[in-house]
Amino acid sequence: MIRLRSQASALPFNLIHWNGDVFTEDSYNTAVDFTVIDGVPMTVRVAMVDLKGRNGTCARV
Repeated sequence: MIRLRSQASALPFNLIHWNGDVFTEDSYNTAVDFTVIDGVPMTVRVAMVDLKGRNGTCARV
């Protein structure tokens, strides 16, 4: 399981592996897609926040 925070003070989302580089977020069962380059996760797109024209892509920092 992976835990993802949307901001520093927010409670983390639990991510459950689904297929390949795709996980699901356990509260809403929406996709979380990772872009992995040479085994290192570089970006993640969170479908839950990618609604109504918002951009759900986050960069690794």
